[in-house]
Amino acid sequence: MINQQQLDLLKQGVATTWNMWREEHPDTPIKLNGVDLSEANLSEVNLAGADLGWTDLSRADLNNANLSKAMLAGADLR
Repeated sequence: MINQQQLDLLKQGVATTWNMWREEHPDTPIKLNGVDLSEANLSEVNLAGADLGWTDLSRADLNNANLSKAMLAGADLR
């Protein structure tokens, strides 16, 4: 199940806000599986360890995004 608060914060499109939240909540699981993040600005966003399975990331800006250990099974990365 996705976390709506996380999704809303991420969709603000400000990497520094998201990354500061991640630093303040390092043990909080990131559950964004199956959401539509197509065309989202995720540049420099820390998504390490996030559950992004079946997420639509098509045309999303992932430049310098941290996707280490992220779960991307079935994600649309076109």
